[in-house]
Order: sequence, then structure tokens, then C-alpha cells
Amino acid sequence: MTIIVDKIGVSYFPVPKCACTSIKHLFFDIENGEPYRGHIVSGVRQHIHKVYPASAFKPAHARDNLCVAVIRDPVERLISCYTNRVLYHGELERIGPQFIKRGAQKRPTLGHFVNHLSLYREASGSVRHHSEPMVHFLGHDASFYDHIFRIDQLEGLVALLEERTGRTLSLQHRQSGGPKMSRADLNERQIERARAFYADDYAAFGHLL
Repeated sequence: MTIIVDKIGVSYFPVPKCACTSIKHLFFDIENGEPYRGHIVSGVRQHIHKVYPASAFKPAHARDNLCVAVIRDPVERLISCYTNRVLYHGELERIGPQFIKRGAQKRPTLGHFVNHLSLYREASGSVRHHSEPMVHFLGHDASFYDHIFRIDQLEGLVALLEERTGRTLSLQHRQSGGPKMSRADLNERQIERARAFYADDYAAFGHLL
């Protein structure tokens, strides 16, 4: 779901594991004039992703607004998926025995996760969602966007939104749970395997990374 804030003329296209939780909270504040505190529905507190779900790219969602997105090196993004969704949230703890029989593990090493990514994506809807290529959410044409920020350039996004809103804004760091890992925790073959999986991302956005 594209976040469309017509009153400031901005449409944001979220990508999981590209600071989208933090950015969604910021856009909710801009759109509603107050922080998102989590609505209670049938006794269950609703996450911001229920309000602004990330979905497949649809250019019609841009309207006539300024289109913005945040990207990240795909290998680093996959590592973040592993540390946050697998290690911190334990989302593979619930996989069925049919996947265990095929070699899946509930607490795989990073290398095993990358080597068998297709199996883990099949076993867990959450892992599949958080590891989908960026082009699934952003399309294949970087020129569609007026502004694309790398994840280490978020201050530029905040500055743009401050200019548009006339407000001083703060981007809170969310979904940071999990150990810190990097490419150094993978061997060259695993890095190349990950790069091959995200070949379309590198083709579309590699010149901006």
C-alpha cells in the first residue's frame, strides 16, 4: 500500500527492511497530527503495518504527488531480514515438519539461511514478505521516483518532509531487534548467491546504492 499524503503532496512507497516501520510512523503523524499509538481491535493492539501494509508496486497509486522511496543494498537487507525476523522474532520456530524434513532449521545460521533461501521463503510467509526483492514493491524503473534515499540518507527524507510540512520532525528508530551482522558473516559464494537472487534489484537501483 502506497502511503499517500495529499495535503503535503507526497506518496511514499514502503519496502520492508528499509526503515519502513519508522517511516510509516512518521507519515501517520504527518497525516493525522498525532503519533500512532496502536488501535485496539477485539482486544488486540494493531501494528502500524495493519494501517499501512506494504504491497506490490502499482504506479497508479502515485497520483500527482512527489514520489519517494528508501532503498538498501539487497544483501544487507537480506541479512537484516535474518537477524530481525529469524533470530529476534523467531519466525521460523513455527515452521511445519514438512519443511524440517526438507532440511529447514528453526534457528539456521546466516549461511544456511542464504543457501536455502527459497526453502525458508516457502516455509514462512513473513520471511517471504520481508525478503521479497525491492522491485516487487517499487517496480523496475528508478526514474519513476522523484526522490530515492538510501537507508543511510534518511536525514534527507526527513528534511524533505520538514520542508513540505513546515514542522520539525523526528524519525524514531524501530524494528532494530536482533544481533548486528554483516557481509563479513557470509562467504563469497553465499554473497554471490544472494546477489543473484536480487539481480533485478541491482539492475534497477544498483547505480543509486
